[in-house]
Amino acid sequence: MIWRLCNVLLQRRVYSDLTGGELIRQTVKAHRRLTRRFAERRQQEGTNPSHKAQYITAYIESQSVQLARERRMRETAIDERALLSAVKAASLSLTEPNSNSRGGGDVITARHGLSGVSSPVVADGFGSWRDGSPAVERQLHSLDRNLHCIVRGATTPPAFSPEALLRRTPTQLVSVQRLLGRIKCGAPDGRASGVWSNRGVKEFTRELSFCARSVCGANDEAMVSLLGVIIQATAKQNWALAFQLYGSCVLPCLDAVAAGNTRDRSTSFLLSVLCESVRCFCLAPNEVCGGSYPPFETVSKLLKMAGRLLPVAAAPVFSIIPPTGSGDGDRVAKENGNNVKGSPGTWEEALALVALFQPHGQKRLYLPASAWGQLIRAVGRTGAPLCRVRELVDVITDPNSVKHGERHMHDTHVWNAYLSCSDWCHALELFANNWLHYDVKETAATSAALMESLLHSKQWERALGVFRRLKRKEGQLIVGTSAVYAAVFRALGMQRDWEATTKLLVDFEGFLAPLGVPFESWKSSRLHAVVRDDNSACHHEDENVKGKRLPVSDHEFDAWLAFAYELREACGATEELVRSVETALVACDPRRRQNSSEGQASHASQRSSVTAEELFDFM
Repeated sequence: MIWRLCNVLLQRRVYSDLTGGELIRQTVKAHRRLTRRFAERRQQEGTNPSHKAQYITAYIESQSVQLARERRMRETAIDERALLSAVKAASLSLTEPNSNSRGGGDVITARHGLSGVSSPVVADGFGSWRDGSPAVERQLHSLDRNLHCIVRGATTPPAFSPEALLRRTPTQLVSVQRLLGRIKCGAPDGRASGVWSNRGVKEFTRELSFCARSVCGANDEAMVSLLGVIIQATAKQNWALAFQLYGSCVLPCLDAVAAGNTRDRSTSFLLSVLCESVRCFCLAPNEVCGGSYPPFETVSKLLKMAGRLLPVAAAPVFSIIPPTGSGDGDRVAKENGNNVKGSPGTWEEALALVALFQPHGQKRLYLPASAWGQLIRAVGRTGAPLCRVRELVDVITDPNSVKHGERHMHDTHVWNAYLSCSDWCHALELFANNWLHYDVKETAATSAALMESLLHSKQWERALGVFRRLKRKEGQLIVGTSAVYAAVFRALGMQRDWEATTKLLVDFEGFLAPLGVPFESWKSSRLHAVVRDDNSACHHEDENVKGKRLPVSDHEFDAWLAFAYELREACGATEELVRSVETALVACDPRRRQNSSEGQASHASQRSSVTAEELFDFM
């Protein structure tokens, strides 16, 4: 430092007229100014000692609060453990006089989690009870996907499943239970048709509005979930009643709280739940639903009533489009008092519904892959020839016409739908040659679609061969789906093998467990007692032409039919599966086959002169 000052002094002495003392004072003053600036800059760049003290104090206080909270949680856990012991002792004292052994008390304490072994208490953060555990949510989502989307073959996401809606809705409340009970009781005026009178609809609307305000308050998501549960419970009774309450009760209740984009999302959600519930619970004619499909005019009116719809609602809507010549839905609608036309919808009208899910000004069409698959199936049901179905598939897989068209070329939904609409020779050739070439994922729905194509031509032997091939892949994918079992029972009904049909029906590991039937429910059923009865199984002399044993009495046959109807309460059983089991049981017994009404008229496919270019313009 000294030599630097000397150098500066010598330079200034040479180039200035100042004296030596003045130069020294001026140089020292400049050096002090420079030193002060460096000190100020270092103070600004570094940490303040007073700030460090504040940080240390805040850290100590936070650690003290955390330690005090943990100590309080441990004390609370000790008190709760003592309380659980007292409750357990009280429950044992209450259950011992009413039970022959101490097993009843153990069942009650185990059911409510009052076991003697204390589990480690995990300290929860403030407000953590409002949100579920992420691990549990992921597991529930996986279960919903497997049960709802795969086993049940649904056209909606896992969040739309009945199980997910029930978890989000407080169904244990008295007001909600009253609404669900009123739906299960049927028409309030005693009508046998299933629909309600205007007075009953007004009373239900008033009660639904009061329940929604008291249970959900200002939470719109909770209200939409509650309305979804109401729609699902209604669809289990009657599709006509579900449509009636949807238009007269649900939509007005939704319009009172939602508007704009929120209303579009909520309406699309509720319409998807409605159509999926109708597909699942009202697919085949039975004594509850009365008809397999709603009339096409009813579906069109439902879409116009909903307003603007999102693409997520397209697949459920296409899944309930009635086939050509389906008169059951019209008959039931007339009996229910709905003034609808009796003419079935054509495949051109089914294609026109695509425009309802497209925003204005969009150059290319967009729908989910599952919606395109359901559209192909709907076009095939409404009588379109195979050449028109191929042209539709060409449009769907064209990236210039449809968004993500190149992905649809490898999508399993599109290919499965095309398999189900093709004749069995073309379907087998397509599956054998082109499946691996286009890298399409094979699922249980693929085998179900292939079996459906085979059963259209009465090729039940080949269909059962496809099922045996699918069973060999068990463990690699989920093979026990409702669509697969429905096709299997249809094939067994064509084979008319009573022994094979009943053997599969009572196979718990191979049939009941994949559908979600509890073992206790199977053991408590009337059919279980009939199967255990060796006298009714061995001492029967009447046999059919193939040597297969037939039911010994009407009582046994009624037990088989009753068990088939009880499958409706199973989680993964659809109405299509229930009716397939019933048809197979009736077809395997020649004594009851003559009395059954299985007349099905064959309808010729409608022809059209629409070209492939006009097909895209029409859509």
